[in-house]
Amino acid sequence: MNNETLEQESLSYNQLLQQHQALQREVEKLKAQNVVTWKLLAETSRKLQVYSASIKAAVSSLLSYDIFWDSANQHEFLETINSSVNQVSDLIVLLTLAFRSQANSLVLKNDEQMIQEILSAAQASFLRKRPDIQLEVSFPTDGNPVFVDYEYLTKSLLLLYDIFFTRDSSGPVRVVASETTDCWELEFIGVDRVIIEAVDQMTQCKTQTEAVDFLSSENILRLNIACEILHLQGISVRALEEPERAPILRLCIPISKQA
Repeated sequence: MNNETLEQESLSYNQLLQQHQALQREVEKLKAQNVVTWKLLAETSRKLQVYSASIKAAVSSLLSYDIFWDSANQHEFLETINSSVNQVSDLIVLLTLAFRSQANSLVLKNDEQMIQEILSAAQASFLRKRPDIQLEVSFPTDGNPVFVDYEYLTKSLLLLYDIFFTRDSSGPVRVVASETTDCWELEFIGVDRVIIEAVDQMTQCKTQTEAVDFLSSENILRLNIACEILHLQGISVRALEEPERAPILRLCIPISKQA
């Protein structure tokens, strides 16, 4: 008889009952999280269908022989198609990440990477998609490498940028990188307070959130996935409140131990 069996036999009825109740609560918590996730996936999938229908309608109108469209109307249809295709592409990537997350199949390959390259790549990619916004990124030209997955850290930054600029009142956002003893700190300055509060709800990356009034279903998914990716790479997230300063969101990205 092993030690574990002896220990279980020595537990009182009340102790066993408490353990059972704790396990039940954990199971119920996991069930509730799954319900939230699948609800968000269903809502996001419906939006994917809406964008697909918009593309189909615009293309059908352009191909119709019964109606003559002048160049201005044709251009408007093409802009609708282009915008909807971009939305469909973004949602497909988001849903793919969400399904991988739900199946616990987000496989990260951490390696030594230069944070400067990741920040530059994420900024360039986001500004191509959103040339109307102001996203400034500053960092030292040298420093120790970080130990992360290049692709997934870039994806998580892009997901966060989408959330930062989700409100009409969103202004310029600055990303300032600086190296400390054991990590690179990224400070996001100029992010709307309510968005920082929403991100802060998931700081520990242990719970998924549904009740964020101003965030759409796809942006809640973005928040959940970005948080999980950061957590899998050992990246901490903190919302900082300092006197006489606007709130700041700070990421701490571990420096490679081989550096």
